[in-house]
Amino acid sequence: MALLVLLYDRNTDRRAATTRAIEREPLPNESNLKRHEWSDGPWHMVCRAAPSTPVAMHEDPDRWAMHVGKLLNRSLSVLTPDRSVTDPVGGFGLAVELDRRTNKVSATTDFMGVFPLYYVQGNDWMMITSSPWFAACHPDFSPDWDLEGVASVLLTMHLVSGQTVWKGVRRLASGHRLEWRPDGECVTRESYRLQLGDRSDQPDPEAVYARISALLDALRDPGAPASVLLSGGLDSRLIAGIMHRNTGGQLTAFTCGIETDIEVQCARLVANRLGIPHTIDEVSAEQELVSFVQTARLELASNGMNTTGTHGVVSQTPAGHSLVNGYSMDLFFTNADYYRGKIQPENEDGVLAFYSRWGMRDDVCLSLREGADWIHAIHTTRNHQRQVMAGYDAPSVLHAAQLYEGFFRQRHHVGGIGWRHCWNVWPVAMAYDATLIEMLLGTDDRARENRRMEKQLLAQYFPSLARLPFDRNGANTEPLLPRRRWDDLRDRLARRPRARVDQVTSHQQLRYFRTMDIHAPGWKHVREQLEPLRHHLHDLFDAKALEAVLPLPGTCIPMKIPIAESSCRKTLLALMVIADAMKNISARRER
Repeated sequence: MALLVLLYDRNTDRRAATTRAIEREPLPNESNLKRHEWSDGPWHMVCRAAPSTPVAMHEDPDRWAMHVGKLLNRSLSVLTPDRSVTDPVGGFGLAVELDRRTNKVSATTDFMGVFPLYYVQGNDWMMITSSPWFAACHPDFSPDWDLEGVASVLLTMHLVSGQTVWKGVRRLASGHRLEWRPDGECVTRESYRLQLGDRSDQPDPEAVYARISALLDALRDPGAPASVLLSGGLDSRLIAGIMHRNTGGQLTAFTCGIETDIEVQCARLVANRLGIPHTIDEVSAEQELVSFVQTARLELASNGMNTTGTHGVVSQTPAGHSLVNGYSMDLFFTNADYYRGKIQPENEDGVLAFYSRWGMRDDVCLSLREGADWIHAIHTTRNHQRQVMAGYDAPSVLHAAQLYEGFFRQRHHVGGIGWRHCWNVWPVAMAYDATLIEMLLGTDDRARENRRMEKQLLAQYFPSLARLPFDRNGANTEPLLPRRRWDDLRDRLARRPRARVDQVTSHQQLRYFRTMDIHAPGWKHVREQLEPLRHHLHDLFDAKALEAVLPLPGTCIPMKIPIAESSCRKTLLALMVIADAMKNISARRER
């Protein structure tokens, strides 16, 4: 699913004007998107989806319902005639229902809120949409900055309290459902909260393996070819092994990067061992620019601008495929001790400092704009972060940090990549299943120490893959299992070289170091092309302060941790795109 807009407006002319404006908006991969549309009196729905996207609608005299994606519910499906929208606890997608008897609309997404769902309410109209950009298609929507939303994306790289950078547009929170009637306000209710469990259960690797295998079969389209997004790490390797077994070897693999990347070298060894086709895709500078602009416009800089380059691999995936990935699984296969030593001090301030390393420092953010409203926005963002962490039933600050990362922050960062994928292919991610996550988080902490269980699964079910080198984000590429003597003897007799990767001698072999630094060639191109839009931000930020944080193209920015300190500057570039859009919308309406 790429685009969804559900509009309520009794004014026929405005409703028609909004629909026309939506139709004029250019979309990524537009020529390959399937069209779905529905109207009933003041209601109008338009949907554009990739061919592999599961889309289902149900309509009878009492209700209309739409189900996008495969939501694995503990109860009955949204399309069951005698049930209302259920609370999804797995899968990737959304569900919307209109109860004609009460004129109430309900909407919900996957339990982690990874699939984006935004809403905006006017005086006598309302819109639910997968992208906040389309709120501006309504003639009565006035584009303006929400300072709390702006502060949120600069300080944290995500939406903390639900505000977007456009005033009046909000994003539905994780584990929540939206309810609205024409005669009332939008109400959001919490329907699910991720819990740690009692953490006393003994590990059951067989049950975990069975759940993952069943999920991968249930979530993908059995009639569609399957592709796996293969990195050099642990999650994708385990998934590739399971998918290879479940599909009888009918599998392809994709990796972002170039041949010299350590990640690509490790992934190539896995693909060769499984005997599956492997495509390596490097995002060009122009692709980086196009993807960046599309992301800024359609997601409003709320999903972490570092990952825009993943668009490239998706463009190479054949339409109609199911693209399987392991995003976010590392967070749940490990325990809270992962954060020990990283969070200092071990309190809420330490957690804030840890997660703020990817964002802008408070003092730098304060320098961009004067006024009590800006100071209030920054303080509100930090206070809301503390409130979120305090709301978890966690035995320690480290456990609370894990829940904050898994259920709150990741939906905007790694989780946002899935949304970009669905412009061309339907993403399959096992991390969006509450049953699996609860199974892992309820397991004894020691079983997940240093991802012990995940390593055990790979060694037990796919020992040949466990013997291949791993990309460990550094110079250590040692396999999980030592090679058996017979393997060594066999290789010598066959005069075959051992599976190996080129020794890592610098960060240049790590793709994310090579590409995420704002001084990288792709980002240099983005900076140069977007520079003419800088002046649009001068109404929001002080020009000199803005230039101090984001110098003119060609200027080297001194940074201690380039891939982290580049993030907030990329967000400023995204705000240039949005500011330009605001100016264009206002100019069109004046004409």
